[in-house]
Amino acid sequence: MGVIGDQDDSEYTVIRIKDAVELLKTENSRAEVYQVENSDHVFSGKEAEVIALIADFMQRKILVEHGYSAFPKN
Repeated sequence: MGVIGDQDDSEYTVIRIKDAVELLKTENSRAEVYQVENSDHVFSGKEAEVIALIADFMQRKILVEHGYSAFPKN
């Protein structure tokens, strides 16, 4: 899973976002790559969206593949 803000122009970004997305997809055909619109390197103001992406990924790729149907309820 790769998540990147489409406005990420921080010192940590050494290649263009488009190239980073393509690199992830090329290196791992199973990779899922998400661009968060109007978001910077730390996803300022988009935290809930990123959390939802991660939770969905974990549920589909980890829990479901191991026989669970959803996150356990408290």
